[in-house]
Amino acid sequence: MNYFNELTINKLMYKTLILITAFLVNINVSSQTETLTIQSKILNTDRKVMVSLPPSYNPNENYPLILMTDASYYFNIVKEAVHTLFQDGFPKMIVVGVLSDDRYKDLSPTQTDESSTSGGSEEFLKFLKSELIPEIRNKYSISNYHVLIGHSLGGLFTVTTSLKEPEMFDAFIASTPTIRWDNFLLLNELDENYFKQLTNKKFFLSIGNETGNEREGVLSFNKKSLKHNQNRENFIFQSYPNESHTTVPWISYWKGLKYIFAPFNPDNYEGMSLKELINYYQKLGDDYDYDSRVPQRMLLNIGSNALEKEQYDVSIEVFEYYAKHYSYIPIPYRFLGDTYFKMKKFDKAKTYYESAYKLFPAEYTKSKLKEIEDKRE
Repeated sequence: MNYFNELTINKLMYKTLILITAFLVNINVSSQTETLTIQSKILNTDRKVMVSLPPSYNPNENYPLILMTDASYYFNIVKEAVHTLFQDGFPKMIVVGVLSDDRYKDLSPTQTDESSTSGGSEEFLKFLKSELIPEIRNKYSISNYHVLIGHSLGGLFTVTTSLKEPEMFDAFIASTPTIRWDNFLLLNELDENYFKQLTNKKFFLSIGNETGNEREGVLSFNKKSLKHNQNRENFIFQSYPNESHTTVPWISYWKGLKYIFAPFNPDNYEGMSLKELINYYQKLGDDYDYDSRVPQRMLLNIGSNALEKEQYDVSIEVFEYYAKHYSYIPIPYRFLGDTYFKMKKFDKAKTYYESAYKLFPAEYTKSKLKEIEDKRE
């Protein structure tokens, strides 16, 4: 896989090489999926949980936790969404999905004639808080940034959790939540105080083409948010009229995750200096309890563009930072070699090419080392 070889590549193809290389850096290995069985004293039964770890999972790093209901329906959707978003610059995440034998029991807050087993969400929430999340934290490196997502009854549970235990999660995605449950009982509690509790949270609410009470409940929830919520940036409502109740969670989970983690993918980063990027990602790392390094794809694009424009001081600054913070990656050493080669500082170029070659024995690097030796003869 000689993706560093550009001996026959012209300038028009140079940026294509950069993009391909960035993709290969990120692709690594596929995510890992595990199934756990948790013996719950609160629920007095064993509960199965599915866990998706990010590519190249490192127990010494922290990853945001995405906790979802209805894993048997939507776990693979969320797992693949998270993996794809990572390829586009979003953070790596750990996805945890809880399997339910009885959704009405787990996810509804009160007992109604709709199901004889309904009304057990308070106990289910206690299970998440006191047993599941501590067990996940004990086994995996989750950060302190947690997201809860759910659809339909799972969406109702998400809204109920944001009301009863708002500090458990930093963000919520509720896809067509069943707000109409028990004659819209929950709506009475979604008042001004509720939205004050969500001031520093992110909430993504969505609906498909549902009609009747299902639609009325969601629209009433959004109407209350318009009335009581002063910060509309932290509460997003999206209607998807071309999606059914079955298909709307697909787009809702995708768009919701993009909204929650949007700061990781700024549009204007190419206009920022390295110092500005470092400060930006340091704050972002603090906010999300996540890796505070500038992402590799940004460093690669900025540094290679500077090299192409013969802005050697910028190229050196960017790739030295890259090499310092991602010392196991050959790319920054190769580009530092290119920079010093173009500056005709062949001793320094040779040192960096050798470092790159040790990490990945590419033909391109080998040819540059030979070229330097030929110049000395």
